[in-house]
Amino acid sequence: MLELKNILVPTDFSDFSLQAIPVAWELAREYKAEIILANACPYECDLEVSRRKLEEIGQRLAPLPYQTRIEVASPVGFLYDLASSLEQALMIVTTHAWRGTDRRLLGSVTERVISRVPCAILTLKSQRTMVREIEKSPEPLPNLAEVRGPELRQVPKSPDDFFFERLDRKLVAASRAAAQKEKEARHGRQTHVIELRSLLVPVDFSRRAEQAVVVGVALARRYGAKLILLHVLEERSGGRGRPLREARRREVARAQLEALRDRLVPVPCVCLVEGGSAAAVIVEQTERQEIDLVVMGSRGRRTVVGIPLGSTARVVVRRADSAVLILKGPNATELVRKTPKSS
Repeated sequence: MLELKNILVPTDFSDFSLQAIPVAWELAREYKAEIILANACPYECDLEVSRRKLEEIGQRLAPLPYQTRIEVASPVGFLYDLASSLEQALMIVTTHAWRGTDRRLLGSVTERVISRVPCAILTLKSQRTMVREIEKSPEPLPNLAEVRGPELRQVPKSPDDFFFERLDRKLVAASRAAAQKEKEARHGRQTHVIELRSLLVPVDFSRRAEQAVVVGVALARRYGAKLILLHVLEERSGGRGRPLREARRREVARAQLEALRDRLVPVPCVCLVEGGSAAAVIVEQTERQEIDLVVMGSRGRRTVVGIPLGSTARVVVRRADSAVLILKGPNATELVRKTPKSS
């Protein structure tokens, strides 16, 4: 049900951006997609060094197909143009989750990229990734060359050694998890390198929200995750008879949500109807339900307390601890092969 051809991974060679690479590696394996490693180099004098670093990362993705793209350019404009040229594309970025009174914006560049890039975006929190934690195994991790083969070029000692050693550990861990997955599959047990136990799909009954449901179903099926559909009733002013009106609205919303479930969801799922601010309720439910991934559209036909759903998505990306998959841009429909029929 989910189709990917290109996985775009921007990197500035920081440990922060490193988190996205193992997830991209596993998604490329699962969906037979090509990885595009991208770097917007701030200065022309650094171009060759950055190009070599990007190629070093690419060599570690073998035998998966990959490309490297690098330009001296603004990150936002560069990634916008690159994403616009790709079909069935997903971009993976790593973000911080802001807590308490420190609910600032994401890094201004990341925020603008998420807002402007015209393709689906998977945001990962720096504290959590969706890859199974094989790194904590009591067995020592082997050298990457032992896992991938001696043809892997050895990286000479340089100030970047620590970065590439950490990248090696993460990709070796993903390789080990993939090998374990294949071993268990031969014995009739299905496991995945990417670990998704629970998915949340906010639904405002827009077309983009229906696409999010279809993608959520595809992911829940593939990874054996619990699927939760959530509709948030926007707050309205009071007045006489408000409790009865609110009860009726909740009843109608639940009936709509269950009808959508019956039409689009051929897997077990839970339907929730809650009242309040959409962004606040979604973030609260990610914590209460221990959600691993939120799948949502970036803009629906409704507004919540006057705030477009696109803004709701940005707030969820900022504040939720879980990963967030945002379906946006004209290629969102390309990620879905067809709408599943109810069984």
